[in-house]
Amino acid sequence: MAEDTLIPNQILHGEGLYAQAIDAILAKAQHRILIFDQDLSHGNFASPARYAVLQHFLSTYIAGEICFI
Repeated sequence: MAEDTLIPNQILHGEGLYAQAIDAILAKAQHRILIFDQDLSHGNFASPARYAVLQHFLSTYIAGEICFI
């Protein structure tokens, strides 16, 4: 497999795979999203696309929570 392909249950190597993993997790979230990032510098959380995904989560699941830890 290519190094830029996300494989379940494998260690992530690189920012690209990290972003793909975050996209996959956010797409499946239904109740709560826990974000473990000291300063949100990783994961592209300031991007318009990531903002749209989080906004969609909160508007779809009225009792949904996003917790920054």
